[in-house]
Order: sequence, then C-alpha cells, then structure tokens
Amino acid sequence: MNNESRGPAPEEALVIIGGVVLFVAGSTFAAWWFCRDEIITAVLATQHWLMAPAHLVTDAYLNLDRQVLTADPSNPEIGPGALWQLAHDVGRFWRWPACLLLLTLAGLCARQARGRYKRDFDLRGLMREQAVHFRTIKPFLSRRLGPVAPAEGEPRPIDPVLHAGEWVNRFARTPEGLFSEAGARSALARQLGPLWAGYQAAQPHVRTMFAVLALFAARQREEAMDLLGDLAEAVPPGEKEGPEGPAQALSVPASVAIAADAWMRDPEIAGPAERLAAAHAYTYTALMSLLCHARERSGVFNPGLFAFVQLIDRPLYMALDSLGAPTPGQPWHRSAAQAPYAEALGAREHWSTEREIGRPVYVPMVGMAANAIRAAVADADLAAD
Repeated sequence: MNNESRGPAPEEALVIIGGVVLFVAGSTFAAWWFCRDEIITAVLATQHWLMAPAHLVTDAYLNLDRQVLTADPSNPEIGPGALWQLAHDVGRFWRWPACLLLLTLAGLCARQARGRYKRDFDLRGLMREQAVHFRTIKPFLSRRLGPVAPAEGEPRPIDPVLHAGEWVNRFARTPEGLFSEAGARSALARQLGPLWAGYQAAQPHVRTMFAVLALFAARQREEAMDLLGDLAEAVPPGEKEGPEGPAQALSVPASVAIAADAWMRDPEIAGPAERLAAAHAYTYTALMSLLCHARERSGVFNPGLFAFVQLIDRPLYMALDSLGAPTPGQPWHRSAAQAPYAEALGAREHWSTEREIGRPVYVPMVGMAANAIRAAVADADLAAD
C-alpha cells in the first residue's frame, strides 16, 4: 500500500500559512517604506477619479475633492489610516449604484438568462456534456436504462451482476432443485471466452480492446482513449430499447478494428502485449493479464471507462472488472485483491492458475470456483432455515 503523504501535515500547513502572512506583511511594509509617496499619489488620483461622477448629482464631495487635489504626498500626516478613511468616505457614494447594479443583474439572471443556463440539467444532461470530451459515454446516451430484475436464464448484457444464488438458479440446478456440479463447471468454463489463437484471429471488439490495453501499457494514453472512443461510437444506438437495455449482445462492424490493426503493426506496442497473451489459452484471461500490465505501467484504468463493453461482450467485461489494482512487488494474481463475483469466478481461478505456472492451460481450471459457489449456496440455505 502506498503510504506517501497526500498533503502537508497540520503543523506543516501552519508553518506555510505563517510564512505567507509574514511575506505579505513584510512586502507591504517594504513597499510603504520605499514607495510611500508614489502609493499616496496613486490612491489620491484614484479617489479623485471616483468622485468625478458624484459632482453630477451632489455638492457634498466638492470640498473633499479640493483637499485631495491640493494634498502633498510627502506630508507626514498622510498615513494608511487617512487613506483608508478617504476611501471609505468616497465609497459611501458608490454603495447605492453598486446595489442597483447587483439588483439589475439579478433580475436579468432570473428573467433573461441564456438558454444553456436555463434548461433542466439532470443526469442525462450531465452525460451529454461529458460525452463531448469522454466518448465512451455515448453508447448510454441513446438508452434510458433503469432498475430492472435480471432476466431468467442467460442475463441480458446490461443486467445487474448476479449474486451466487441467482447464478446457481440459472446455471447449476437440476430439475429437482439440487446443486449441479456439472452445470456449475460448464458455466464457469464459459467465462474463459474463446480459445486464444493470436491477435489476428480474435473478434473485432477483442482486437480493439487488445490494442487499447497495449497502447495504455506503452504509455500512449491519449491514443488509447481515442481508440476506445472509436469502439464506443461503433456500438449500435438503443432508442427503441426499454429500461432493461438490449436483449442480446450487440455487434460492432469489423471496420472498428482497422485503427487497432494499424497500431498493432508497431512491434514496440504489439510485441510485449502479444508475448504476454501467449502465456494464456483463452481470450478473456489473456486480456486480464494485459489489463494488469497496462495498469502497472501507466496507472489507473478505471472499468467505468470501458463499461460500454457490457453491451458487446458481458463476460469479457465481467472478467476485466473483477480485477483490482496490482500491488507493486506482488504477482498480479495474488495482489488483485478485489473479490470476484460469480460471473467472473471461473475466469479469475483459471487466470490465476495460468499466471502461477507461466504457460497456457487448455483444461478449464474451475474446481475451486465451483466449490466456492457450492459453499456459498449451502451457507445461504442454512441461513434460510
């Protein structure tokens, strides 16, 4: 854990504040000591200029203005107190005009504000403003998603994450209602994704995400975000969808990967990423390691930045979202401390196994994940009894 201080300690802050106060006081004293006459001359000229409009409506300031014009800046009787009193006396004339100006501006703001400041600014308005700079938000702008129950059977792309009981009821129950070890293992194995046969054999959205992570690992963050934005804009709109979102995973055109393919022709970007992926047998576990590598090289890469991937490939997003931040000096699979949910438990176990032995494992290693789910269901059944 990083123990580096995020800011000055309280006692250090007091020292800083004290230093600033002393510096300002010293500078003010020095300016008055060395430039007294010039300061007085400037203040007197300013007050004379401010009294000029007052002569148009009142004679109360004529005598004061004559005193200002005939004052000698070198007179030792003119000090900071006298200048302050002069500014106070002149300022009394400007109080009513200032109040009138503020009331006029308040009326304009209340009745004739510009349209961009008068319209309702709710969550969707905030999303529209942010989407101008963060294109990964755009797939959600045309959709009006709301809180809905997960679908029966296979979850929809944007459904809430299934907890262990919901997952078991969908994938690991016999017709008699008993826990199915075979069903659990089969569903957990599907979390690994297709076999990894290299970058060129992957689906367009996988190639794009692979290139995004490779660019991020190469510390080309702006280029990575541009590529991620291109993928987001390729997601089909959803104006006709309900609050539950699309019923099936959406597809993106193959052309979305053209820019990714161009970046992957650079051996300095593609080489490290492809060597890392070669140690994995499945697509999602390969991308999991690449995400850890990117975070280790370039810092935070929040899952919220690629949340739209759920619309295209929910299992891929679940696998990537299950990873925590790597701990410096620790193996990725041991330091990714975030507890995985049932929809990513199989991917996490198989990924950890491949990371541990350092080579691809083609037999799905999901036994511990199945046991963990069985234990969670047993605990829930006991609690219900």
